[in-house]
Amino acid sequence: MKGFIFTLDAVFALIVASVGVSILLYAHFASPGVYHVPVYEATSILQNLLQTPISTPSISSIYGLALYNSSQASAFTWPYFGHGPNLNGSIAYGISLPTYLWSFNAPGIQQQSVSVDRGVVAFSFNSNEIDAINATTGNVITGFPIKFKDSSTIDGAPLVYQNEIIYPNYTASSVHINAVSITNGSRMLWSTNIGSAGLTSPVTVEGGFIVFAAAGTEVLFLNPYNGTEVASEGCWSGCSGQVSPSLPAYSTGKLSFVTYTPGQQNYLRMINTQGAQQFQVALSTSTAPPPAITGNIIGVGSGSTLYIFNLNGTEIKTVSLAAQIKGISAYGNVMYAETSNAIVGVLVPSGTQTFFTSTPTQNWNASPSVTSSTLYALINGYDLRAYNTGSSKMLWTANLSNGGPVTSASYSGVPLAYGNAYIADGGTLYVLGGYKPRQGDSILQTIATMYLTKDGARADQFLANLYNTTSTNVGIFINNTFGPSERVASFGGVDSCGAGYTSSPINNLPNYTIAAWVYPTSRASGVTAIYSEGIPAETYLFYLSSTGALTTAEWNVNTGGNWVTSSSSYIIPLNKWSFVAMSMNKGGTNTGTAVFYNNGQSQQTSGQKESNSGSHYLGIGCNIGYLSSQGAADFNGIIADLQIYNGTLSSAQVQTLYSQGPYGVPANKGKLTAWWPLLGNMNDYGPNSYTAIPSSNVVYVPANYIPSSLQNSYQVSRASIPLSLNVNGINNIYNVSVVVWR
Repeated sequence: MKGFIFTLDAVFALIVASVGVSILLYAHFASPGVYHVPVYEATSILQNLLQTPISTPSISSIYGLALYNSSQASAFTWPYFGHGPNLNGSIAYGISLPTYLWSFNAPGIQQQSVSVDRGVVAFSFNSNEIDAINATTGNVITGFPIKFKDSSTIDGAPLVYQNEIIYPNYTASSVHINAVSITNGSRMLWSTNIGSAGLTSPVTVEGGFIVFAAAGTEVLFLNPYNGTEVASEGCWSGCSGQVSPSLPAYSTGKLSFVTYTPGQQNYLRMINTQGAQQFQVALSTSTAPPPAITGNIIGVGSGSTLYIFNLNGTEIKTVSLAAQIKGISAYGNVMYAETSNAIVGVLVPSGTQTFFTSTPTQNWNASPSVTSSTLYALINGYDLRAYNTGSSKMLWTANLSNGGPVTSASYSGVPLAYGNAYIADGGTLYVLGGYKPRQGDSILQTIATMYLTKDGARADQFLANLYNTTSTNVGIFINNTFGPSERVASFGGVDSCGAGYTSSPINNLPNYTIAAWVYPTSRASGVTAIYSEGIPAETYLFYLSSTGALTTAEWNVNTGGNWVTSSSSYIIPLNKWSFVAMSMNKGGTNTGTAVFYNNGQSQQTSGQKESNSGSHYLGIGCNIGYLSSQGAADFNGIIADLQIYNGTLSSAQVQTLYSQGPYGVPANKGKLTAWWPLLGNMNDYGPNSYTAIPSSNVVYVPANYIPSSLQNSYQVSRASIPLSLNVNGINNIYNVSVVVWR
């Protein structure tokens, strides 16, 4: 027998009266003898979530703090390539965990060409075109792209400044600095002829002036509103070489920069904004990236040596690093040097090392971008990584492609603006970022909006961190749909894949467990991939056979014939949620025990461990391998809560994963190596950052799922309220409910 109670919370009536809405609450129970959920429990939680803004200091969990930082990050831009007073590649807030928001096709785009300000992203591509797009939506601004014909080319980056987009334009006989309207690229505001010599640095703005190096050996200052020359500085007595093809560092009305002649003496030079020389000091003869300034300290790298000077050119310290310095950034009292195989943080002026992380060998020039707690670095131009500046621990990585960008000598950083990263990768501009609450939004508005966009997993974790316990569940429903099921990954069956390019978590593990929830909608004539690994030639596959049988195949370099297939008799039905898992125990060469799980049942068979020296690709919903003989169809349907453990889970732990449903939490965080909830994105929420890139045929759709624990609960309390939520820039009214159950 079930009874229902409908009532209003008198305490909550003040909120009801203020917003003019009604609230429905109910509790139901299996028998009069069981413990009853307090009638007003859901109302109390809803009231707390609605009245507490995301900016409240008491929201001090890692999730709340990350969301607060994201809301603050919305105000920060990347107008002059991250350079500004006392800063070099640094802003106050970055992105806590990236989601692939959107991308823009731009053939030939180069990383150093991205400038972000006033809601606009400007960049050059195809050597003779510039474009300007909305930084939030990716929509092209009126009058763009601008394409130059004949022998005209664009050299370097367009610059967003105030209401202008400024760029250098080369013709057969002269070079012009042009400015067009930020709202209409066809409207020319001014054009300045700077002669026939080319630029040797990008155009930037420092101290309120347009600054760039021209004719190799002089620095020019232009008025940014009409393009007239304000000052210039030529090579004074004793100096030699060209101005480094990079940006100057600016502080208190002075600019410092490097001049170089390959294989000869390099110099660090400083001038003021009237062009008057301040000092010149000699460096080594090795390649020198641009300097960085923090406070009254200048840092510059030459070869593998980090030089530390004060603002009058007096050398304070030299620090020898183990590899060539590719770029320098500064934040607070730390200089960060990105070398060819590491990133090193050095305390200034003492020279004490405070940060170190090794990186893959890289050949392109790059400067890290730094916030108050996080360092962002591009490794070889396509591997975006975030590190905690205090612990040196990598927080996450996002792999953009396997090709990398068009490299250059411009020592670019990671463009961070509006809480997003704008990364140019050869022919594509990728935009990564998490949900950014509006300042003043309540926790309830924030969590509900995250479910409706592409950040459902983080919303789950935030809510669970606030309320959920082993005996009580708290969930959000939006228009009567369970919040986590609002945006789940749906794979289209053709060119439908989540791909990772750095490493693969299962290779060479003798003991592991892989688990997921699947909702297949069709079968392939061959096999259908749930998860795969490869080099990229396939070396591991967790899949459904043509009949729907749950199966794995492992490739081992030491096994005759290499492959061992482990098969179960579990037939996974179409158009229905199923829990699938496999644990490998004591896997070796042609040996090992494989245990398959399906909806609470288990079955044992034999298998082996995947083993090869080069497996570093992974595929979600697809065969990452590229050989025709390794054909496996992409998944058609929904995959959720894909988890991989570095160890064999017990049958009880696997049962826990099953009982939680598709939107649960890991059963053993100590063994967890990868966790893709697939709720609006392909971020890895495990400890090793195996974030994947979704192809265009992966979409996020409502799954119409209700947790089995709620369906089978004996106590439920619910409170609802209509809220205005901003989803992808559009405001609509949604009915948001808080549900508590046991």
